Amino acid sequence: MTMELDVIDRMGFNAYFLIVWDFVKYAKENGIAVGPGRGSAAGSLVSYCLAITDVDPLRYDLLFERFLNPERVSMPDIDIDFSVRGRERVMRYVTEKYGRESVAQIVTFGKMFPRAATRDAARVLGFDYGIGDRLAKLIPDPVMGRSPSFQECLKPGQPLRKAVDEDPQAKQIVDVAQGLEGIVRNSSIHAAAVVIADRPLTDIVPLQLADAGTDESGEKVFRTVTQFSMKPIEPIGLLKMDFLGLRNLDVIEDALDIIERSSAGADGEAVGRPDMTTLPLDDAKTFEMLARGDSTGVFQFESEGMREALRKVRPTEFEDLIALNALYRPGAMDQIPVYARGKHNPAGDLLPGRAAAGDPRIVEGRDPLPGAGDADLQGARGLLGREGRRPA
Repeated sequence: MTMELDVIDRMGFNAYFLIVWDFVKYAKENGIAVGPGRGSAAGSLVSYCLAITDVDPLRYDLLFERFLNPERVSMPDIDIDFSVRGRERVMRYVTEKYGRESVAQIVTFGKMFPRAATRDAARVLGFDYGIGDRLAKLIPDPVMGRSPSFQECLKPGQPLRKAVDEDPQAKQIVDVAQGLEGIVRNSSIHAAAVVIADRPLTDIVPLQLADAGTDESGEKVFRTVTQFSMKPIEPIGLLKMDFLGLRNLDVIEDALDIIERSSAGADGEAVGRPDMTTLPLDDAKTFEMLARGDSTGVFQFESEGMREALRKVRPTEFEDLIALNALYRPGAMDQIPVYARGKHNPAGDLLPGRAAAGDPRIVEGRDPLPGAGDADLQGARGLLGREGRRPA
C-alpha cells in the first residue's frame, strides 16, 4: 500500500483516484449497479480500498505495475462498468459536479475496412451491386473484432487474390478499394470515453455538438464531444475516463428484483435481496453448468469459442476461469488445449502417446503431451508451474 500511494503521488494521480472514487460512490449510493472491476486497475490495492474495484489483488496475486509503472509513464486507465440504465445518471452527476464546460465525451472515427471499401469502390465505378457484394464476401470475417487487411486477403491462395487474377473487373475494383482502406468514413461518439478538465475544455481542445440519437420521449439528443479522438487526447494533457454501459448488470439487477419480490423463507417471511458480494466462488452447480458450456448470457463467457473452451477445460474452480479469460485472445488460444490437458493430468500422470525413455522432450521425469511440440511443452510448463500447480 505504501508503495502504491508513493507511485500515485509521484505520478500526480491523486485527484484522478478521488474523482473516480467519488462517482463510483455516487452510483453505489443511488442504486446504480457497478461492476466489480476489470482490467489492470484490479491490481491496485488503493482501488480496492476505495471500493472502486471489488477484487482483492493480494488474494489473487495481481500486479500493480500493470496498472501504473513509474518506469513506463502512462496515464491510468480505470474502466468502470455501470448498468446501461444507470450510466446516463452517473454522467449527468459528473457533468453537474465539474461543470458542463469542463466535461465532454470523445469523438471516434469509423475507418474504411476492406469489405466496405470494396462495395463502395464497385458502386462508385458503376458496377452492379452484386459484383461488389460477391467480391466483399471473399474477404474473411473479422477475427475477435479485427478485420483482415487487403495485404492479407491478396496473398497467394486467398479467394480474393484468385478473383483479382482471373477477372479484370475485380482487379479494377480492388485496386481502387485498396486506396480507400484505412481512411476516415464517418464520426460518432465513443461508447464509453469521457474527459474531465480543471478548466473550460474550449481552452484546450476544439469541441462540437454530435447527434446522440433520441431520448425516451423521442426528442433529439446532442452531446458535446471533443473533435480530437482518443489517441491525441492524452498528449495534450487531457485525462479520459471510461464509463462503460454493461447490459449484463441490468439483467443481474432485474434478476435480484425478481428474487426479492418472489422469494419467501420457511416462515413465509421474504428472504430479501441477495447480496452479490457474498456469493460463493466455489458453487459446484455453477461449475457444472460452465463445464457444459451452458454460459449464454454470462459476461465474457458467452461466445461460441469460449463455450467450446469451457467444455475442453471443464472448470472446477475460480482460477480455471481466470486462466481461460487470460488465454482466450489472439496468440494465446492455442494454449487452451494445453491447459486443459495439464489440468486433467496435473502431476504429469502417464498420458496417451507416452514417449520412449530418453526422449529429450521429457522434462523432470514427465511425459510430453500427446502430439505436442517443444513450444507447446514450454507453454504447458509455464501454465502448470514446476510442481504441476496452476497459478492464479
